[in-house]
Amino acid sequence: MGTQTKIARTIRERGAHDALCVKNKPSNLYDSIRVADHDSQAPLSPSSTHGTTSTDHGRTEVRRCRAHAVTDRLYEAQD
Repeated sequence: MGTQTKIARTIRERGAHDALCVKNKPSNLYDSIRVADHDSQAPLSPSSTHGTTSTDHGRTEVRRCRAHAVTDRLYEAQD
């Protein structure tokens, strides 16, 4: 829900900080992140990273989070 344009804009206009989760599914925003991350001119460097691994119910789950403090290279960055 937080990646909806109106909600994200309201959060920023009120001076708050927010981390937007972008799912790995076909979307222009996700694709722009992937392209920016592989830009040979200036590849992105995460400002922070975190990962967890857990095993439960017969499966292993790995979660990774990379935070990038950039907006100028993203799809519809003005939004």
